[in-house]
Amino acid sequence: MQEMELKFVLAEPPARLWARVKDLDSSFAGPHTRTLSTLYYDTPDRALRDAGIALRTRRDGRRSLQTVKAGRRALGGFTDVQESETFMRGRTPDPDAIPDEALRSRVAELCRGKELVVVANMRFRRSSGVVSLPDGAKVEISTDRGTISANGSSAPWNELEVERVEGSPKVLFDVANALYPDGGLRFSRLPKSARAELLATQGRVSPPPAPRNAVEVPLSGDMSIEAAARDIMRECADQICANIDVVRDTDDIEGPHQLRVGLRRLRSWFSIFRHVARSAELDRLAGEASWLAGEVSRLRDMDVAGRDIVGAEAARYPGESSLAALAALFARHSADEREDLLLVLNGRRAQAFELDLIRFVETRGWFEATDLDQSRRLAAPVSVCADEALARRWKKTRRHARGLKKLSVAERHELRKELKKLRYTFEFFGPLYEPKRTARLAGRLAALQDIFGELNDAAMLRRLLTDPAIAPTADSELQRAVGWILGATQLRAEIAWTGAAGLWRRLKRSRRFWSRT
Repeated sequence: MQEMELKFVLAEPPARLWARVKDLDSSFAGPHTRTLSTLYYDTPDRALRDAGIALRTRRDGRRSLQTVKAGRRALGGFTDVQESETFMRGRTPDPDAIPDEALRSRVAELCRGKELVVVANMRFRRSSGVVSLPDGAKVEISTDRGTISANGSSAPWNELEVERVEGSPKVLFDVANALYPDGGLRFSRLPKSARAELLATQGRVSPPPAPRNAVEVPLSGDMSIEAAARDIMRECADQICANIDVVRDTDDIEGPHQLRVGLRRLRSWFSIFRHVARSAELDRLAGEASWLAGEVSRLRDMDVAGRDIVGAEAARYPGESSLAALAALFARHSADEREDLLLVLNGRRAQAFELDLIRFVETRGWFEATDLDQSRRLAAPVSVCADEALARRWKKTRRHARGLKKLSVAERHELRKELKKLRYTFEFFGPLYEPKRTARLAGRLAALQDIFGELNDAAMLRRLLTDPAIAPTADSELQRAVGWILGATQLRAEIAWTGAAGLWRRLKRSRRFWSRT
């Protein structure tokens, strides 16, 4: 059977949560609480783990159950996994008793000739109950509070699970929002078996938070547009959700940067696939992504200005005290912006955006029953979509680049945005083409983007440093540094711009690898 659930870190007393559950279902009588004792098994060489399979036995009251989980697909706190469960006859796991034939054969093959050993044990107090919703759907809500033990180490772990019992998996997301109407939900991104593995190898049940870069999505030419669009969007959403947690938990300035990159990539996805996946929900999510990108950009711009530009200039000229003072001022502004962004990310609107984004990609949120032609569009080969998307984006870029040497500041900014969209389109569809065909054009595009990066930095500094709320005009020392930084960044931008025309010519001469003629 397929198990679909949302999992969250439980950071409050369960009694508060169960009080809100009653608001969802007035007939809910309260949770049933019992103790669960679980053992996870694997071969000494971790063959099951490496195959993405978890094998466990669990004592639940008087019952003993054997469960195998495989094919786990996860995004944020959403999990869709194949589960095969049976009552146990003995005290040790028996692969031959797995009900699912294909899964039984797979486990038997992996374990053949090997001993099954206990790799972790867990003991939890589980409180759970089934909630009936007005549309007839049912979900089971559970809280687990207890301890994970592995390799001589133990650690507490508390978790909330919302699992589908009947109805569409979409209801999971409605329930999660209803349980936390003011925000504050935190995804639990790993299964308990993975947390046990971390405890055994690293002595902790959660990995250290680290900025999440975009990764290439494997595509093949025979994939449908829908399958490719789903996989690309899933990658965008995962980058966003992971970096929201990084911003919440660390001061690493790469967190806001990668969060903004993820949001920009998602907005490019909306632009590329809108013609095949158009829906009212897509338009709404695009608006929410734009809003959140604006919130993140304020912190990211302050970080870049303070550390990468002003801070770097102060380090080059340590005797210039005004530069150090301006760098310190930016550091204070960055701290204020970070606090403001944390309020946003922990709030109701950002929480709803994360949940709605995951719901959209995992439940075919783009499907419109009244659009009779949509199924045909979604089933078309992605290779055709890629060629057309790249051709459209290239055409728009060329149009914005006309008369490059005479472009105004505003027109340069628009061209910079088009180049970025072109780059993301390359990255999305790149796996469909031969690397040798894409490398030259991609390299030339990157070089041109570097120039526009210098222009953007100069414009961003000008906007920030001419704002009296950021750099008080009455402070002569700060104004000395302001003049210094504005002059230096503008000079670097103008020098860089002298090479733009040549790079654009080379980019235009590059072979359009998406062209079939």
